[in-house]
Amino acid sequence: MRNPFALNIDYQNRVYGLDIVRAYAIMQVVLIHGNLILDKVDTKFPWVRLIEGVEVFFVLSGFLIGTILISTFEKKGVGFSIITEFLKRRWFRTLPNYYLVLLINVVLVCTGLIDAETKYISIKYFLFIQNFFTPLFGFFWESWSITIEEWFYLLFPATIVTGFLVLKRGSVKQFILLATILFMTIPFLLRCINLHHEDLWIGLRSKGIVIYKLDAIAFGILGAWIKYYYRQYWYRYKNILFFAAFVLLYVYMYVDKSNYQTLCRVFNNSLNSLFILMFFPFMDSIKQGKGRFSKAVTHISVISYSMYLLNLAVICQVITSHFMRRSLLSSFAFYFLYWVLVIALSTLLYKYYEKPMTNLREKAKV
Repeated sequence: MRNPFALNIDYQNRVYGLDIVRAYAIMQVVLIHGNLILDKVDTKFPWVRLIEGVEVFFVLSGFLIGTILISTFEKKGVGFSIITEFLKRRWFRTLPNYYLVLLINVVLVCTGLIDAETKYISIKYFLFIQNFFTPLFGFFWESWSITIEEWFYLLFPATIVTGFLVLKRGSVKQFILLATILFMTIPFLLRCINLHHEDLWIGLRSKGIVIYKLDAIAFGILGAWIKYYYRQYWYRYKNILFFAAFVLLYVYMYVDKSNYQTLCRVFNNSLNSLFILMFFPFMDSIKQGKGRFSKAVTHISVISYSMYLLNLAVICQVITSHFMRRSLLSSFAFYFLYWVLVIALSTLLYKYYEKPMTNLREKAKV
């Protein structure tokens, strides 16, 4: 009998170190959301701060799509036809899963399985504008980061091609770097301009707005640019950078920022992304893993997008809203169930929906 959870993974054509990065990122996100279950009772857990998984995802996404774009532009030239091909491939990868889970969220809200009001459901979620200028609220919380990525996929290559057509001079290398600097600078300046709008700095609001967050992905593009054009330097200092990144991130996370709130508001996104990028040369140098543990890591990496979409509303919120009991034993039981459901359902979603939809792009020759 075939194992419905078995994935046919091509381990040889994957970079194991980047699988570790992606697996860490999604595990941290799922772990944080799982706290909603454990917070129902006092577990006395000594919580330790971890590097934010979504921040890691942003830099990783930039690094991966930057590698694709640079290689494609260098081989095929710069033009809108290249952007069209790139976007079709990205959209076959991201949109089917997104829209399916969005519709599931709509059903869960309308049937009362998720504690949210139907007034928050909006056409904006179908157009990826729910948090373009303002933070989203009340529905499908996890979509905020996907919106940021989708807009970056569209705006970044379009900026490069437009620059080429307007200036009609310069190299791919120059335009990629200039576009990267531009996408690092504009969100930074917007954060400076809106520094005194206090309502934007409550909780995750400013982090969840597209125009303030595009620079996080741009740092990943910078990493791809350095690797492609200066490969010898990309790996040369990987050990030092890895150690320095670990120290800098944890010092920055634990330092008292109460006297530097203004500076932190402006520089927080940039510093986090820079420190995370410093891990990448070392992780990118780990090409292959060994043993069952490495296969488990790769499995989590492969299903990470499905895990991201399913874990919070579809699983965690349904559990906390309707099935939780306020006792230590039941909390741990439901916490364990939460993890099992996240991995199992995400594996099934990937295998029987996400992957087949992604494969359609090959059949459609895009």
